[in-house]
Amino acid sequence: MRLLFCFLMYSIFCIGQKIEDYTKVTAYRIVDESTHRPCSVVDFIKNDEYGTVFTATSNDKTLIRNLLLLKTKSKKWKKLKHDCNIKGWMEYHDKIDNIFVFEGTSKNDTLFTSANNFSVIFPNKHIQYIVPNDEINKALSGDMKDFFMRDFRADIWSIFMDVHDSISTEKILYKGIQITNAIKIDNISKEGILIELDSLYIDDNVLYEKTYKSDGNIYSFNRDQKLESIKVYNPADFYLDGIVPGNPESKLDKYPNSITHQFPNGTKYEEIKNSYEYSVNIEGKKGRMIFQIRNKIIESITLTFN
Repeated sequence: MRLLFCFLMYSIFCIGQKIEDYTKVTAYRIVDESTHRPCSVVDFIKNDEYGTVFTATSNDKTLIRNLLLLKTKSKKWKKLKHDCNIKGWMEYHDKIDNIFVFEGTSKNDTLFTSANNFSVIFPNKHIQYIVPNDEINKALSGDMKDFFMRDFRADIWSIFMDVHDSISTEKILYKGIQITNAIKIDNISKEGILIELDSLYIDDNVLYEKTYKSDGNIYSFNRDQKLESIKVYNPADFYLDGIVPGNPESKLDKYPNSITHQFPNGTKYEEIKNSYEYSVNIEGKKGRMIFQIRNKIIESITLTFN
């Protein structure tokens, strides 16, 4: 990320070349909503804050050309002051939420925009030009368009909100018994392999959080030796509402509220458009059932318990 930051700084100050010589564009988009945050996406990249900046890449020559032409055209649009300072932390001031970085055969270029591509920003001059008729977003195509149209904030924050479907514990069984009553650490420790051990020091006592692998599945127990989570790859001993790893994603249509929120596994759009999670609550606020999806197939099912 440090090299990326240096690359961005070079791109900001470089002199442009012919539009036809640019072959790649990468967009960097902030998904952090905090008011106590750097005012520019550049600061996030510089500080290597994983999970706060998402990216998308395209080699579409038409897309590249249209965006660069709009950057030139923007200087004829309505002009306003812009207070963001790339090097500083600015609270309640203008922000730079997105950067398009154009890579060329000999030089690079950048296009800075605000949230929702509402304005084109020239940070060194402390000015912004208001985009008329949503022209930046209308110029987007393919994955780049989908990337900017997707509400990542809503997807990420949905995990903390009561917006998901619920499932009864009667539909989550291990060897025919409700799962929270069936799985004990003594049984798993005898059958499985200890793969992780974390020690906690509380009031001069040493407590342990333990993770075991057994029958291809991962079992985690908290410091009180109670079941905390299970990652199910091999469903032989489980009944999980009739769903097993290997099923198509469409099996989750029975959870219409949950499948409206895809929790991204990563920050690169080229990857997360095919790798994401859905969450279903366990009734009584007892936990969650999380479905990991890869290429439209349920790769694994994770159960977490409160």
